[in-house]
Amino acid sequence: MRGLLNRFITFPESPMRLLASWFLSCAIFEILRSRTILLSWGFLLLTLGIFVLFTVVQHLLPKQRFSAAALAVCTVLYAVILVIFRTATDSFALVALIVFAVGIVLFPLMRREQHSLLPRPLSRGLCIGLCIGAAVWFALVIGSTTCLRYLTFSAPNYDFGIFCNMFHNMSKTGLPIVTCERDAVLSHFAVHISPIYYVILPFYMLAPSPLTLQIAQAVVLASGVWPLYKLARHYQLSHAATAAVAFLYALYPALSNGCNYDIHENCFLVPLLLWLFVCYEKQRYGFMALAAVLILSVKEDAAVYVAFFAIYVLLARRDPRRALPLLLGAAAYFATAIWLLKTFGEGAMFGRYEDLLSGSVITDGLLGTLLRDPAYFLELIVKPANLSKKLIWLYELLLPLGALLWTPRGKWSRFLLLLPLLLNLLTQYVYQFDINFQYSFGTLPFLFYLLIQNAADSPPRFRREHLVFSAVTAGLLYVMLVLPSFAHYTGGYLKQRDTFVQMEAILDTVPDDVSVTASTVLLPHLAQRAVIYEDVYHEGDPDTDYVVLDMRPAFLKQSTAYYVSCVNHGYTVVTEVEDLITILKAPEQ
Repeated sequence: MRGLLNRFITFPESPMRLLASWFLSCAIFEILRSRTILLSWGFLLLTLGIFVLFTVVQHLLPKQRFSAAALAVCTVLYAVILVIFRTATDSFALVALIVFAVGIVLFPLMRREQHSLLPRPLSRGLCIGLCIGAAVWFALVIGSTTCLRYLTFSAPNYDFGIFCNMFHNMSKTGLPIVTCERDAVLSHFAVHISPIYYVILPFYMLAPSPLTLQIAQAVVLASGVWPLYKLARHYQLSHAATAAVAFLYALYPALSNGCNYDIHENCFLVPLLLWLFVCYEKQRYGFMALAAVLILSVKEDAAVYVAFFAIYVLLARRDPRRALPLLLGAAAYFATAIWLLKTFGEGAMFGRYEDLLSGSVITDGLLGTLLRDPAYFLELIVKPANLSKKLIWLYELLLPLGALLWTPRGKWSRFLLLLPLLLNLLTQYVYQFDINFQYSFGTLPFLFYLLIQNAADSPPRFRREHLVFSAVTAGLLYVMLVLPSFAHYTGGYLKQRDTFVQMEAILDTVPDDVSVTASTVLLPHLAQRAVIYEDVYHEGDPDTDYVVLDMRPAFLKQSTAYYVSCVNHGYTVVTEVEDLITILKAPEQ
């Protein structure tokens, strides 16, 4: 009997199989819990049965690594089931424990003598194929999610309707004129200087639809995989490690969820900043200058990211010949753009940094305040009102990158690449530190740049284990934070498809050559015209040719008030579908 036990019960394989059996049993019971099938008395028997099965399989297999593999697979399976079935709890402490557990059990699996990421090395062709696959996956999921936001009437005027109206006018006149941004006819560049949008214009003119804009954003972000591949190979990461970085990029929650509020010019920051880094590393300084110019064309404040990179090149790489032109050029452009907005536009949107640009900063300047009162900046970062939100943002942003953000000894200057985080932390504007908005896009390329450099300088075993940990962590957070949005909009569209098709048909009856005032989520569907306003912000007496109101319960209060105002000014009802849409026409002049 003792001989039999010694044959089947070995250390540490048996405890690993027992733990794997427990995780698998927990996964099964988690699924049964969701179906209100509770068999608590059978849990012990199930765990014991799985353990016996695993023990027999271990004995029959010539490989000795089955126990470690079973532990890793069962733990990941349980983690995935947990984040699927408990997403509604939004418990980040739970996810932290799951990720920690996954890391603990994956590391023994990865500890073997050979230092490759995979049992067999990847060829260059397969690596490129996997990178393309990661980019295509990203574009399909995010493109589908954002297109479904439009098709389910979930994309509001701010900001999608604005860009729909702007691109329509750009396609007709070449000018970025909008009417629904500040309730007046003006150039969007009077609010944000973003000539980079002209890159998308040819594609919009080929397919003039709001869906083109949503797809364009997904493709622009997916294109960042190519410069990421170039960076990884420049730093001599293996093909397997390069593919892992590409999948980490495609599964990175902050990148995907930053598209949750439709297209924004910030999406260009990710691939352009990565190309800036590639051009510098490969000493293609002419193309580096071009990349910098394109970054500046994204938005007036994009100059700050160029300046941060210049500071890194100056202090970490000690290359003033390249750094100073970048720094001075970014500063000159920023000052010019702010002057143009103040003189000819609506002024720069500095209100988001109201606390930063007040008090002693005004009198002493940023540098003076930093030298005399550095605690002032710390106070802004840790203000109690938003501290928890900032910590959650950092958690979601940094956790998938794992320990690879920690630089090797003697490379501390690389921490300068974390400077862009300050743009998100030195403000109380809550959208700046929320991965569900586009304001993280300028920071993410710096994090991946740091990760690649650190991975290249890390010992092979450390690099392998932490790339696996990062990919698994990103995957878990992806399941919890990204896929639910895709499922939500897909399910919503399939469930109410007939209603949405009916709404589109009703809106199609509004003539193209008339001015319109519309409810916020109806506006993007009517924005392909010269003049359109949102009812909430179009104050005063109704004055457009048509008024289109959303009469669904969520919008009924605002729509009813505007409806009464229209009727009082002689508007007549053209179309009225109960609990859906009402269209009114102005009286004949």
